[in-house]
Amino acid sequence: GADTHAPFIARLIKEAQSLAEKACAKNSEDPAFQDTRGWIYWKQGMKESAKQAWETAISLAPHNPTIKSHLVLLEEKQNTDLRR
Repeated sequence: GADTHAPFIARLIKEAQSLAEKACAKNSEDPAFQDTRGWIYWKQGMKESAKQAWETAISLAPHNPTIKSHLVLLEEKQNTDLRR
């Protein structure tokens, strides 16, 4: 079932995080790298880190609808959490 794959998926996400962080360190001006890093943080529940990465990505590509949609997702989640 899904539970048997959880440790494997968690390892893959950690590996993806490591690769995204290395990519951002080498080219911090690439909004796609920053967006990817934000998404990986989001998938791990690291909302503040995701927000920082996505805000950096938006500052580099202010008209990118995909990155904007990720920030909207984060804001909607935060608003939902506040209402609980």
